[in-house]
Amino acid sequence: MKAELDELYEAFKEAKKGARLAPTLPEKLERQRAARTLETKREEAWRAYDEASRDIDRHKDSLLDEVSHRLEQQINEELLFTLRWNVT
Repeated sequence: MKAELDELYEAFKEAKKGARLAPTLPEKLERQRAARTLETKREEAWRAYDEASRDIDRHKDSLLDEVSHRLEQQINEELLFTLRWNVT
């Protein structure tokens, strides 16, 4: 996901640069629309990345809570039976 974000960011930068350097107004407008489309995709990808990151953090926290709970378990010793040996 991070690589996709980086690619979208680079494409967005190139599109903005292309829009600035466009020789005619119609070309400039077309390139600006393309840049806005890329910006929207980048924002959506960023939201997805952020949500996935939060999900991972929540899962990590729940695993840590579970480990902590297991470490708090009490061990009880109970006598179940006795063996007696007779040596003859």
